[in-house]
Amino acid sequence: MVVATLSGVVLTWLLLGGSAHEASLRIGQVRSVLAGTEPSRLWAAAALYLLSVMLRAVRWSLVAHRSETGALRLLPVTSVHVGLGHVLPARLCDVVLVGLLRGLLGVRAAYGTAAVLLAKLMDLLVVGLVVALAVADGSQSQVLPVAAAGILVCALAGLVFLRRVIVLARRMTGGFISKRPRLDRFVTDLAGAAGMWQERPWRTLAAAGVSIAIMLSKLLMFVELVSAIHLFALPVWKIFFAGAVTDLIMALPIQGLFSLGVTEAGWAAGLSMVRVGGETAVVSGFSVHLLWMAMAVSLMLLSLPALPLVMKERPTCQGP
Repeated sequence: MVVATLSGVVLTWLLLGGSAHEASLRIGQVRSVLAGTEPSRLWAAAALYLLSVMLRAVRWSLVAHRSETGALRLLPVTSVHVGLGHVLPARLCDVVLVGLLRGLLGVRAAYGTAAVLLAKLMDLLVVGLVVALAVADGSQSQVLPVAAAGILVCALAGLVFLRRVIVLARRMTGGFISKRPRLDRFVTDLAGAAGMWQERPWRTLAAAGVSIAIMLSKLLMFVELVSAIHLFALPVWKIFFAGAVTDLIMALPIQGLFSLGVTEAGWAAGLSMVRVGGETAVVSGFSVHLLWMAMAVSLMLLSLPALPLVMKERPTCQGP
C-alpha cells in the first residue's frame, strides 16, 4: 500500500510537469476544462456509469458460487465496492467486497474471493476483445494485435485453469495448508468455486455476456466524458482503446490513494498508443478521471445507508 501510494504521488507529480510552476499551470488547465463541462453530456455519462454498476451487480449474482442472492440486494454492495476502488490503494476494495459479501449476505469468504478472481478474468477477456476490435477499426500498429491476442489467451487460460492452478499451489505448499483446518477449508472452497464454469456453465456464459455489456457501457461513458469536456474530438475507437487500457490499469493492485497518477498514466499511455499524446492527453486524463471518480464516490455515498437494509436476517455463515 505504501509503495502504491508513493508511486501514485510520483506519477501525479511527473504528469503535472515535475515542477511547481508546471504543476500550477496544468492544474489551472484542468480546472478550466472542468468548469466548461457540458452538463447534458455529463448526465449521459452518469447514466452510463450507473448502468455499468447495475450490470456489475447482475454479474456478482451470477459468479457468486452457491449463492442465490439477487442483483437488487447486491447493488448497494457493488456501488460501495466500485466507489472504494477509486479511493483505496492497491485494490483493497476487493478485500472489502469479500467482507461485505460475507458479513451482509452470508457468502463464504472463499466463494467471494473466487467471484472476484472470475470477474477480473472476464474483464481481462473483454479488454482483449475491445483492443482487438479497436485495432481492427483503425490502428495500423503491428504490436497492438499481438497484445490483444496475448490478453485474450491469458484470460481464457485463467478461466479454464484457475481451479487447477489453485490445486497445484496447494500441493506445492506441502502440509502447510493441510495442517491448518480453517486455511485448508478456505483453499478447498476457493478451488471448488473457481471451477464454477464446469459446474454451472450457463451462469459462466451469462456472466461473460454481462461482462461485455459492462465494458461497453463504461467505454460509452468515456466517450460522453470526452465530449463533455470539449478538449478534443477523437474517433470513438481511439477513446475505446484509451478507456480499455485505463480500465486494465485500474484493475491491477498498483494504484495509490484516489488512483491519482496511475489512472492518468494509463489514459495517456492508451492515447499515445493510438498517436494522441502531449499535454492535451494528460489534461484530458486528469479531467476524465476526476469526473469519473466524482460519479463513483457520489453513488457510493448514496448507497451506504442501504447496506444494512440488504441483510434481511443475520447470516449463518460457517467456515472462513
